[in-house]
Amino acid sequence: FSEVMPSFMWVLRDHQHDLVDEEGNPLSEDQYLEDALLDERSGRGDVARRNKTRQALKKIFRRRSLITLERPLARASELKKMDEIPEERLLPEFREGLERLKRRIFSRLRPKSLFGDALTGERLVPLIQSYLEAINDGAVPQIESAWDAVRRREAERALTEAVDKYRRDMRAAVEGGIPSERAFFSRRKNAAIDCRRYVQSIA
Repeated sequence: FSEVMPSFMWVLRDHQHDLVDEEGNPLSEDQYLEDALLDERSGRGDVARRNKTRQALKKIFRRRSLITLERPLARASELKKMDEIPEERLLPEFREGLERLKRRIFSRLRPKSLFGDALTGERLVPLIQSYLEAINDGAVPQIESAWDAVRRREAERALTEAVDKYRRDMRAAVEGGIPSERAFFSRRKNAAIDCRRYVQSIA
């Protein structure tokens, strides 16, 4: 299950505190993340729900990491205008953290696939939505059922588009006048073959 899931990267924005454990010992970023994912002692109410989320994250995402970004600007009033401020005015610590984040992301990029099929953007978005809904409901995402739903939607879309294409092709075949029976059946056969190829290219 975990092998098909992407890496989990937690970006901690506006971080101004030292990364230490409860006893004040320094922690690396990844150690800090693992500490944050430890269950809280009390197991009731909100704590139980938070612990369930922690457990789901650890079970689903075996590859986890944390990266911290310091505050981008010294004055809080300027944060509201971040999109108007040139990059050179951002604090050096923030720019360094941003470059570190970019390097981390690009070093871990790899083509996504599921059950041997490439995961395009159109396929990945509904999968992520399905996973998030399951996690928010306190459940573990069911990859097979989510993937089946994605493929079913693709097949339905491909069929609808193929039928529309077939109708356009056949309409074009008779627009210039009624063709001979042989020409009509040849055109219909070619249109059907084109539609089948179109469906196979999508679904």
